[in-house]
Amino acid sequence: MKFLISCSFVLFSITACSEAARVSVDSSNPLALLGQIGWSINAIPNHQFIAVGESCSSWLSRDGITWNYSADRFPGCNQGTIRSVAYGNGVWVAVGTKTLTGLSCGIWSSHDDGETWALRDCDTVVIAGTPSIKNLFVVTYGGDRFWAAGGHNNGGTSSDFFGQMSFDGINWTYLGIIDGTSALGTDSLYSASYNAARSNIHFGGTHSHSAMINMAVPSLVDGVITIAAPSTKNRVLALKSGRVMVYGDNDETTPTSSVVKLNSVLTAFGFINTTALPTAIQGQANTAVEGKDKIVLLGDSCSMDYYEFGLNVWHPGSGSVVNGCSSGSINGSAYNTMLDRYVIVGASNFFGYSNTGLPSAWTIVSPEIEGSPLDILAVTSK
Repeated sequence: MKFLISCSFVLFSITACSEAARVSVDSSNPLALLGQIGWSINAIPNHQFIAVGESCSSWLSRDGITWNYSADRFPGCNQGTIRSVAYGNGVWVAVGTKTLTGLSCGIWSSHDDGETWALRDCDTVVIAGTPSIKNLFVVTYGGDRFWAAGGHNNGGTSSDFFGQMSFDGINWTYLGIIDGTSALGTDSLYSASYNAARSNIHFGGTHSHSAMINMAVPSLVDGVITIAAPSTKNRVLALKSGRVMVYGDNDETTPTSSVVKLNSVLTAFGFINTTALPTAIQGQANTAVEGKDKIVLLGDSCSMDYYEFGLNVWHPGSGSVVNGCSSGSINGSAYNTMLDRYVIVGASNFFGYSNTGLPSAWTIVSPEIEGSPLDILAVTSK
């Protein structure tokens, strides 16, 4: 009698499989069969996903299905909000605030396991003769380094946005991200995406005008790219092809739907003549992720849309929502290539996973925690 299991091994090295391989196992040797089945179950190496959120919270998962919660992984965090997390070169980095109120630049890093974290020092910027910091809202990895960004340094001026840069996740240096306009004090960067095809890092967020910031790597020469979108609140996603997608909403004060712009031309006027495409998002689009064959876009009211490569259309009239979702805002998304799995997170301990990313193909899980439900703000994957 023969059995089929999902992964194979060569000699004594264990290799995880992103696509199942058919392997014939002879059941005449029960111990070998049990050993190989046990290996198959545990073949996923370490944690593949980390999510972060309110009250210094974090969740770890090997598969995007079962999650391990803790409020104590981030040393020096006291009721702070962890807003973003990234993975690169064997290191996890999380950023946010160390305290509930005030300015408290928080950066933490963990080498590979995601269980043990260390608080790192933010590099200061001198504003009006005083060393200063700002809160951080986003971190990403690309071009052999981590990039973090946050608030505007000096409202009402053409000063930089507050940024940080690190090659190892441990030592950080100040990165001035130039907007070039008289931004408001409430303006901030909360979206960043590395464009490997073009060696650029793109930043989005709330500006006094509709724009994104493009920075060349490694020269760090930056400049503003005008988007000409309906709102001044826009996020950015760089695709593997080198194209850039900016996404936001139809009205910055009372949004009722979201819009996207896709372009392959990165100039100061590259997005002006690009059509703003409506989507099925009911309100703000909060997060987007590229999988193997599509872009998945998610936002308020459990709403979502998708853009399949080759078909190249959104579905604005569909009213699509994530199957089983009732939590409201979907805040973060990630895709794991090894598992071919999308994961989303949102309000009130909300998690969802799917192997296609289509509206009807999600499974929702809500891990129990001690105390009140927490909003999960971001998730990333290896």
